[in-house]
Amino acid sequence: MADVVASRTEAPVRRTWPIVVAAAVVAAVAATGLLLLTWPRTTTVRTMPATVGYGGAPAAHVAVLRHVHAPLGTDHWLVVLGSDPGGDYGHVVRLDATGVDPASVTVQWEKDAAVLVYGSGHRLSVPSRFFTGGR
Repeated sequence: MADVVASRTEAPVRRTWPIVVAAAVVAAVAATGLLLLTWPRTTTVRTMPATVGYGGAPAAHVAVLRHVHAPLGTDHWLVVLGSDPGGDYGHVVRLDATGVDPASVTVQWEKDAAVLVYGSGHRLSVPSRFFTGGR
């Protein structure tokens, strides 16, 4: 009988580890969902091949206009200058000009530079040393 009384007065063993594991799983799922919601997608809009060669090489350079879609309002446009036709590597110029349609941007390939020409007439010159030689 003493054993019965003693077992009734002992504090119950708490099993908090299932709660901790469940909370960790919920936090991991929430973090993954947030990451997926904010992960940008990139769409290549246009590829503009070079019309001149740089450093004695044939015209193997391109300007790739890319639209970066980000769900939380950080959509933006990039022009990637370099030798990668996919636009995944090269000299990046971000287009943030207000009131300018990024799809209207063209590239004029000059002897020592690539000149981005906006539809509004604005021009941005990128010296060839920034996008040649594997950069």
